[in-house]
Amino acid sequence: MAALFACTEVLATDLGVIAKTYPILEQDLIEQIKDKIASKDQNGELDELNQQWLTRSKKYAAAPKGSFLPPAVIPRITLIETKITLKTDLMGFGKVLYPKGTTVNPLKIMRLTYAMCFIDGDEEKQVNWMIKHCTKNPLNKLVLVNGPLEVLSKRTGLRLFFDQGGDLIRRLKITALPAVLSQKGGDLYVEEIPLL
Repeated sequence: MAALFACTEVLATDLGVIAKTYPILEQDLIEQIKDKIASKDQNGELDELNQQWLTRSKKYAAAPKGSFLPPAVIPRITLIETKITLKTDLMGFGKVLYPKGTTVNPLKIMRLTYAMCFIDGDEEKQVNWMIKHCTKNPLNKLVLVNGPLEVLSKRTGLRLFFDQGGDLIRRLKITALPAVLSQKGGDLYVEEIPLL
């Protein structure tokens, strides 16, 4: 390796000036950005932009964009596949607990200690159902897929979560509300419950 660097030093030569050179007249982009920020800070525009951003963020946090799902009209139960095949050895305490290629059901190893209740927060019937049926276990997760998160949280005094972007309802194949994800034995089920 040292010989390679020695060769490059021997080949490096100063070729001199080949053509006329000119100084760079453009301001460095980083310096332009710094100057623009300093200018906006001095004239108060930066504070105004920050306030606008804060207002938009609070508005979004209070009532995020939700997903619309229809009310359940027939009871439906869906089994959620939880078995996984390990792509690498699962290690623990310095030894192989499960070798690569083993199919494992995590729910047989560790139990889900709560249910997840999904409702549309714009539907008063579903909100009342959630309060009556999902708050008995304080560990349960109460999830809105739509509706005014902050208003409902303050009104009910409950800790509510929001399925932003509809990721959970997509993964769990929920098609109607209200719905409950819970464990029975070594399996996870989603139950869609019609409210009569």
